[in-house]
Amino acid sequence: MKENLTITLNNNDIVFEKFDKEIVAINLKTGIYYSISGAGFFIWGLIEDNFKIESVKEFYKKKYKEEKNIDNDIDDFVKELILEKLAVSVSNGHSESNEIVKNLTLTEVKYEKPELEKYTDQQELLLLDPIHEVNEFGWPEKK
Repeated sequence: MKENLTITLNNNDIVFEKFDKEIVAINLKTGIYYSISGAGFFIWGLIEDNFKIESVKEFYKKKYKEEKNIDNDIDDFVKELILEKLAVSVSNGHSESNEIVKNLTLTEVKYEKPELEKYTDQQELLLLDPIHEVNEFGWPEKK
């Protein structure tokens, strides 16, 4: 993956909610929803704050020295987020992100690979939702 890549959430097209150790995200353009868990829960928060992906990887490698697949796991997770249009590349992230990430702490006891599960079973229903057609006056608009 490109060195010093920073991505941010695609806030124009998605909504999400954080639960205990899971995030549920919906792409409003496609009607597909996702479950994000494992290390993905924590990584999502860092992406939300525009941290460089390399900083996130370094943090995880220091915390979980015994894990050999962290780089690949995070790269695959980030590629999937971009492919599913949940996140987009940005030109720069926090310049101080290395120092900030070093000071973060995890509540995870063991490393859990970041997981992104995709669900299409409600796609038609989510795309029919009239909230997508709201204008500046709200919905429904009076004629």
